[in-house]
Amino acid sequence: MVADHGWAGAAAEAGIETLALADCNDPALFVAEAEGKPVVTVPLDDNVPPHLYDPLSDLVTDWS
Repeated sequence: MVADHGWAGAAAEAGIETLALADCNDPALFVAEAEGKPVVTVPLDDNVPPHLYDPLSDLVTDWS
């Protein structure tokens, strides 16, 4: 599953493997990953212009 921080947290808690897109100042998903939950967290910054994330968007689109 690919999800933003809210959905990713619920999915990881339920044991669903998740690629989480998380704002770098919201630590919960990073902590969940460190604790061994089935989540891979991609740090993002919501103050960055969206076009700078085009390479990440392309990667996630190809992956899913």
